[in-house]
Amino acid sequence: MRQSILTTALACALLAGAAVAQESPDEEMVRLREYVGRSARPACEYVADLFADHDVVIIGEIHEVADNEEFIADLLVDLARRTAVRRYATEFVPRRLSAEANALVQAPQWDEAAAIDLMRRGPNPLWGYREYLAILEAIWRSNADRPPGAAPMLIVGLDSDWKQLALLEEPDQAKNFRTRLERERCMVESLETAIQEPGAKVLAHVGYAHSITKHGERFATVLKRRYGERIFQVALHHNFPGPGETSPFTGLLEEVLAGQHGPVGVTVKGSPLAGLRRDDCMYFTMLGSGSSLDEAAEGYLYLAPVRDLRPVSWIDGFITDETFEQARAIALKMKRLDAQQPCPDAAALNAAMKQHFESRR
Repeated sequence: MRQSILTTALACALLAGAAVAQESPDEEMVRLREYVGRSARPACEYVADLFADHDVVIIGEIHEVADNEEFIADLLVDLARRTAVRRYATEFVPRRLSAEANALVQAPQWDEAAAIDLMRRGPNPLWGYREYLAILEAIWRSNADRPPGAAPMLIVGLDSDWKQLALLEEPDQAKNFRTRLERERCMVESLETAIQEPGAKVLAHVGYAHSITKHGERFATVLKRRYGERIFQVALHHNFPGPGETSPFTGLLEEVLAGQHGPVGVTVKGSPLAGLRRDDCMYFTMLGSGSSLDEAAEGYLYLAPVRDLRPVSWIDGFITDETFEQARAIALKMKRLDAQQPCPDAAALNAAMKQHFESRR
């Protein structure tokens, strides 16, 4: 039954996309899988090699996936060891906290309490995830282990000073849109500052929506328009929105990528994968008539099937008495907490958030 569904999905993708009309779905699947078999590289090597031809590689993720953050942590250590990349631009550090973040990752000793405090002062007091914290520690460890005289890996905070609760509670959609647009502008300006230095190489790590290179005034779209091939975007594997628990288009991608063991990267742009699409996938509706996979992802990182991707884990004690009220309000609005669930203080909310993520594993 599953093979039948995926064959139907591929047939639909070929009809809606830009595939070769003479090929049957089975023949096209063979062609796509042969391309992946020839071209896929170990994921860290794939990203590192992209810097030979590009100054900025933007990796777009779906948030709160432990596998994504563990990969980014490993990748940063690998890049520091094998390449000239010395800037990590991240949505998960506000621009105003960049100097503090860089003091943290260059300190003689790792200070977990200071790192957690830095995370608490971001826009969302509910962003208490251990795997994002581990990225900061990986940068610190890489810097601590670097050879004498080698340049440290530095953090470029991208985000603006918006507040998650204010955005969720804002009834004025025009004001809401302006806040979101200001975020994109701040991210662009922060990244542009980072690449002014001659020879600068930057790994940028943002939410997937910010990473799309052909959508309005989004972060990566503006950068691609201004800097062209200096910029390359890569999507981390996730469930492309569509009908079903795992959408048909996601099932198609996983069938194409089946047989790849361990995290791998593959280029979509200019490849046989470029024309894949389905009309019932929201991304292609959003990107417009005739859009296809290469407009949603120039490159693709496949860590594991969607069903095997794990959620993040909670940092014990992340919510404090000072952040409790806002954190609880966000948890309710984002349905991380049931309105009937007793949650009178920070300790109870921390326990509820820990249970929320553990229950998804």
